[in-house]
Amino acid sequence: MINILLLLILGALTVIGWFIKDSSILLRELKVEKFRSINKRNLQVEAFFKQIKGSEIDEAFRYWTSMLMDMDNAMKDIESQRWKKEHIKMQQIVFMYGSERTVSILTAMMQHQYNQDRIENKVNISFGSQENSKKEIQSFILMIYIAYLVCSLKLDFTGHNVEPMNLIKIKITDIETEKNKKIFEDAHSFVKEDLKKYDVES
Repeated sequence: MINILLLLILGALTVIGWFIKDSSILLRELKVEKFRSINKRNLQVEAFFKQIKGSEIDEAFRYWTSMLMDMDNAMKDIESQRWKKEHIKMQQIVFMYGSERTVSILTAMMQHQYNQDRIENKVNISFGSQENSKKEIQSFILMIYIAYLVCSLKLDFTGHNVEPMNLIKIKITDIETEKNKKIFEDAHSFVKEDLKKYDVES
């Protein structure tokens, strides 16, 4: 009886020893398999974007970039049905192909625009110089939102990270003047705080 009990204990210890020895190998293999799965998914996503890159993504990227770099011309037909249709299409492309961060930036920008169209908000914003009109201030804010959107799209589709305010500095030649510096800083702070509500860290 004692011999049988000793054999059972010995057998149990052997199984436990085997499990302890091989559990680290098993865990390592599980990690490798998970890594392979992630890589496979990333390759599939990359192949998908390569397939469509020359069409809709390129069109959307050009649209939002031109909106930033030539805002006056890009928005001159803002009331036309053609402009509205194209604008909605470009939003749809961002939603379909953009990352979670990019979609969140678009959401924040659009919500801000909807909010500004309300009657109770048709007053001057109280930052910057009093000589700046609401329209001018809102143009600065919109420009910064679009800069964030363009930079996020660039990161999504090229892997390159660009500082949004560098795009603004390409567009605005007198950003460092006494008149503009303060208002741009305030507009930038406004956008950064708003984006935090959507879990977008700048």
